[in-house]
Amino acid sequence: MKSEKTNEFWKWFREVAGSLSTNIENPALLKELDARIRELDPRLSWEIGPGFSKPWQLAISPNLNRNLRDLARQIVSGAPNLASWEFYPTRQPKREWSYKLEFETTDGQTLRVDASTWCFIMLRYPTGTHEVLLKGDELSHLNKDERWQAAAITLESILGEDAILDRIDDFELVDDFGDRFEGKQKPIQNLRQVILGF
Repeated sequence: MKSEKTNEFWKWFREVAGSLSTNIENPALLKELDARIRELDPRLSWEIGPGFSKPWQLAISPNLNRNLRDLARQIVSGAPNLASWEFYPTRQPKREWSYKLEFETTDGQTLRVDASTWCFIMLRYPTGTHEVLLKGDELSHLNKDERWQAAAITLESILGEDAILDRIDDFELVDDFGDRFEGKQKPIQNLRQVILGF
């Protein structure tokens, strides 16, 4: 059953969808979109980008929190059918991606990272869990939260959020793999094939 808040959100989105699709960087609309999604649940996040079959997509994301996945799905299940928009309950993989990312740090600075030279190791534990270690150069200036965010954006861009939630139990961005994993790393461009098999 759809909540009153969800119905109100989609009613508002339907009203602004045309304006937003003609000016996707409209600061007032993006600020209001952020506030309205936070009203649904402050732990959710969102992303707008080019759609796969329509001009635009809106992902209302559980923010890699498995406990919020059903909520995001429930919200998106109430989405209207709009000519210019598709809607997803998780962040989708990027069709074409340059491996360059930028995000805002906790102190409001814009951080730009080039992940094109990164490499990774996929670890499988006896318990059946999987961990991905990512390694990049010149990242020592990133704090723990910034490392997590850079790794999360990279994984989501390559795999999509569903694949991470379904197949990866943990991930970390490190400066060095250590001697134990010497020679076992693969280039980041192979990540999708290793994790998803294609």
